[in-house]
Amino acid sequence: MPLYLHQKYPDNLEIAIWKVTETEDELYEKLLENEKIEFGEFVHPKKRLEYLGARNLLACVAQNTGFSYEGISKDETGKPFLIENTIEISISHCLPWVGVVLHPVKSVGIDIERPQEKLEKVAPRVFSESEIHFSKNNLDLITKIWCTKEVLYKIYAQGGNTFKTDFLVENFKEDDVSFQASIVMQDFQKNYKIHTFTLEKDVWVCFGKESE
Repeated sequence: MPLYLHQKYPDNLEIAIWKVTETEDELYEKLLENEKIEFGEFVHPKKRLEYLGARNLLACVAQNTGFSYEGISKDETGKPFLIENTIEISISHCLPWVGVVLHPVKSVGIDIERPQEKLEKVAPRVFSESEIHFSKNNLDLITKIWCTKEVLYKIYAQGGNTFKTDFLVENFKEDDVSFQASIVMQDFQKNYKIHTFTLEKDVWVCFGKESE
């Protein structure tokens, strides 16, 4: 079973990472019956593996942690939630990696990203001037900032926002494993603690929740 990581933090934040090495058939056999029906709607091989990986991961976490897993659904904004369970979740994929972060009551977000040069081209459109200056010419920093903004986007999950001005990342040292970020909108302002690490030295994981 390729459960790569399952870690709990003191603030009740929980993260798990799955490395997809199985075949579709191996993963399919472990799905719930309602998931097998839904899986039939997917055609693209990448989407099929993402679906299978996420469901197998959550079922594994549920078994290890002791909560009931009845599958995943999505609300009107596309945010995933557990069926018949109030635990907050967020999911991300960067095959072969699939990740999930959970918290008993607070909204959470996770993003998994492989550093790519295209992020350097996107950065000027979605980074604040401070973030651009801070991350200049450092692809790892650019990737971590981009991941963090994706985390905030998933946490907020209401639309009507702008990455450049509404989701802000505070300066951090390159080797920091946690740092602060904020959602700053006219009618919504909150601070978030972001955790980060790499998977096999070439893929960044960022995840977090509202600061205490």
